[in-house]
Amino acid sequence: MQLNLKGRRPFLMIAAPIGLIAALLAIALVLRSRDARIVDRMVQAHDFPGAIQFLEHHYDFHRHSGQRELQRFALAVLRQGLTEHDDFERCFAATGLAVYGDWSGMPAINAALSSNKDMLQRAAIEGLADARNARALNLLSTLYRHGKPLERVMVTEALANSSDHRALPILLEATRSEDPEVRTWSVLGIGRTGDPRVLRYLRNLQGSEQDTQVNTALAHSELRLGDRSLGNFAILETVLFTGDSSAASAAALALGDAKDQSAMTQLREALGNRQLDLRVRLAAAVALTRYGDRDGLRLVNDIVGEPYERGYLPPLFNDLNLSVGRGVLLSAMSSKDIVLQLAAIEAMGRLGSAAEIGVLTQALERAHDPYLVAQIAWSLGRIGDPRAIAPLLGLAGNKDAPVRDTAADALARIASARLNGSALGLF
Repeated sequence: MQLNLKGRRPFLMIAAPIGLIAALLAIALVLRSRDARIVDRMVQAHDFPGAIQFLEHHYDFHRHSGQRELQRFALAVLRQGLTEHDDFERCFAATGLAVYGDWSGMPAINAALSSNKDMLQRAAIEGLADARNARALNLLSTLYRHGKPLERVMVTEALANSSDHRALPILLEATRSEDPEVRTWSVLGIGRTGDPRVLRYLRNLQGSEQDTQVNTALAHSELRLGDRSLGNFAILETVLFTGDSSAASAAALALGDAKDQSAMTQLREALGNRQLDLRVRLAAAVALTRYGDRDGLRLVNDIVGEPYERGYLPPLFNDLNLSVGRGVLLSAMSSKDIVLQLAAIEAMGRLGSAAEIGVLTQALERAHDPYLVAQIAWSLGRIGDPRAIAPLLGLAGNKDAPVRDTAADALARIASARLNGSALGLF
């Protein structure tokens, strides 16, 4: 009997390539598993330079496989950070892992949240807010409801700065607090979520709010959400020239987001009014950069060199228009004041793009303080461009845990962003 193979040939022609691909995939998986074990053993032995050299030799970080292994390595380094003696390092590693759903550092997080060290508590709270996932939000929600007054302030501030829309229920609850500082941060956070559906709620709050700082925050948030009514401009312009320097500075920064010619006129008037507190004039100078206006940069640059007054500048750097105020940040990075340097480098990370990678890597060559180096690594990670991988890999092998862990966190962020945004390859 003669077999009729007609019609089976296409199947055979397809089956062969499929079988080959399956075999290649199986081999690739075995090799990948072997490589991962090699890197894991090196990291566990604290041979970080050896692990980095292995990765660089075996992987292309422009490809999916290389990005995946880079993330694995970075998370392995952070897990080693859980064994550090320093409470802050363990907390940083634990909250960094939580970003990726790895809660192996939960004991360190619990210890930090229950600590009597305010700075350690703040580090844990800010790290959880930065994790931006449901479990982290649940922890912060519980702490807000059952915590002490200062803890509630820290939770609200951290969530406000995270701009995470999922934090909206906690922020809405916080608007009913008796503490005006909590209400201020909650209102600012609501404005940063970018959800115009809460505008009516904010307007209702305005009708009964008596605190100047909270009313300033309400006007600012309503402007951010698209309410450009004259009432909000009137509130901010009135507060700008009051004796309350804290509220007036906040009003100046709010007017920087107003995108209105009359607001620009008021800011210029405040900048030139020497009767106003210097903090208000500096806030007005920074706000003017949001309009592309350089009029206040001379004042800001003068204060960068002032030993007693430059302490007013760090909280303002993140409100600069980078394209206009870049020189200010460069001057601050060259300052002998490490607080000023740290704030300027942080602002570069928050505001910058790939164009700032060169500036930050050059700053690495001059930096000797490990916390300064760690801040540079943090900013490179926040910019998130793959061109930062090379300098960050160099830092991930550093002997100082703050540098090493921050670089690992930055590498994990870059790799994760690339993995989430790129098509999956076979190998």
